[in-house]
Amino acid sequence: MTKKVDLEDKSFNESENFLWKIIGRYDSYYSSTNTKGNVLVAFNSFLIGILILKWSEISPSCGNEKIEITLKITMIIISTLGLISLFFTLNAVFPYLKSANNNLSNPQSPRCPSRIFFKDVASWNGADEKKTHLSYLEYVKKSNKEEILLDLAEQTTVLAQGLEKKHKKIEFAIFFIYAELFFIFIFFILNVCVYW
Repeated sequence: MTKKVDLEDKSFNESENFLWKIIGRYDSYYSSTNTKGNVLVAFNSFLIGILILKWSEISPSCGNEKIEITLKITMIIISTLGLISLFFTLNAVFPYLKSANNNLSNPQSPRCPSRIFFKDVASWNGADEKKTHLSYLEYVKKSNKEEILLDLAEQTTVLAQGLEKKHKKIEFAIFFIYAELFFIFIFFILNVCVYW
């Protein structure tokens, strides 16, 4: 039986370490999702490239118009499925750049910049008057433990939401890869039946 994790009973350092470990774990999941996406992009690019560049060689004339049309339709279906899979894959590997609001407990209150999200940190010295022209370091030093934990928890939540979206898109892309492979098999069978 696993013991329930209660962040209320843990010290600040334990809670902070716990959240950083979760963020680190999500980072590795993001990395593996992007790696899968790169493999899918390479596969689809290769397949679509072959179909475009070798169209006439892949589907030579056999003298039977119905079979030739069926082979060409199958090639068009394979190309379309490849493009759809490529679309979902590129959406999945596109960086997820959403920041937590830091006000999830009170959505009507003004947005506070995150101490963690890189875009908030990078734009710290921007023209935003709400930041009261504090340096980033001063802002972090003035943050209390509760604000830091809240920021970490919100960043963890946002990363989890982004990861879920990326995984869904990769799942759709892989579904279309399976459909491509099915039609490649049909194309292969048709070619074998016609040219043997």
